[in-house]
Amino acid sequence: MEIVDLILMGIFTLINLFLARIDANKINAGEKIYHGINGLIYGILLCFSFIITHSYLTTMGLAILRIPVFNTALNVMRGLPATYVSTSTTSLIDKWTYKIISKLGYWTYNIIILGLSILRICL
Repeated sequence: MEIVDLILMGIFTLINLFLARIDANKINAGEKIYHGINGLIYGILLCFSFIITHSYLTTMGLAILRIPVFNTALNVMRGLPATYVSTSTTSLIDKWTYKIISKLGYWTYNIIILGLSILRICL
């Protein structure tokens, strides 16, 4: 793993915390979350990471990093338990992962995802 990969992991962690704060504020204010716009923003950030690293593995790892960091931070920032999973989400990804989380458990799922993310970046 190169130092640039570690720096990008830190930056993307901070970005995910920032984006979680924005969505938490919107949810608490009763505003709609536009998942497509959020995905586009994150996709653009991932493109920049690829331009910097020229590594598909690092870029994939940073994409996967979003799941445990963003979701847990969003829950906490909304005043919910860290392990909260909505059953009435409009996000397709959340609907798919809910089935997995309900079988594995929240922390097991997130540790696996975080481990995959770090592994992808380290390769």
